[in-house]
Amino acid sequence: MSISIIDTTAAAEEMTAQLAAEGLDVRVQTAPVTPQLVGTWVGVGSDGSTDEVVFDAVTAQALGYADDIAVPRGASGLTLTVGVPTEPGQAAQIIGMRNAFAPGGPLECSTARGATVAAATTMLTEQGYSTQVVRFPTFEPVAAKDTDLVPTVFYDDATPSHLLLVATDPGDATLQARRDLGFSPRQAASLDCP
Repeated sequence: MSISIIDTTAAAEEMTAQLAAEGLDVRVQTAPVTPQLVGTWVGVGSDGSTDEVVFDAVTAQALGYADDIAVPRGASGLTLTVGVPTEPGQAAQIIGMRNAFAPGGPLECSTARGATVAAATTMLTEQGYSTQVVRFPTFEPVAAKDTDLVPTVFYDDATPSHLLLVATDPGDATLQARRDLGFSPRQAASLDCP
């Protein structure tokens, strides 16, 4: 089943009830976000009962700026977070990190994608970014090896000039299978880069 955000003024309880009426065990919650994230999926959670493959697929869609999220019938325990406008005097919450290489991201056409960590760091620093090298999925800072590659770069709206470079060992099959963390190959192929 495909889930779309149609109205960011609807209450989370109302959205959850609509999904329950369709037979989905999916809870919706909202979070006040910066203007560019309003009306987007900004987080995915689970109560622990969600199948790992389903959770990973839904998370990849949400982090990939997908307008619609495909959730199989029978999936259980998912929580989807929708970005809503901040109210006057309310602070925006940043839920998760965004993939800078994804369509609409600040690095969608960057040649840093797939470069070594050293080359990507130099390139991005010259463009005015500050960088930190981390491992996925913990986002713990690490010292990269000379052979580590950068499949993904994350940022948040609060500090868009600070980038988290994910360091991947080229021989790590698990991470190679997830090298497009945050957006789908279909989206990557559709980029109109010079």
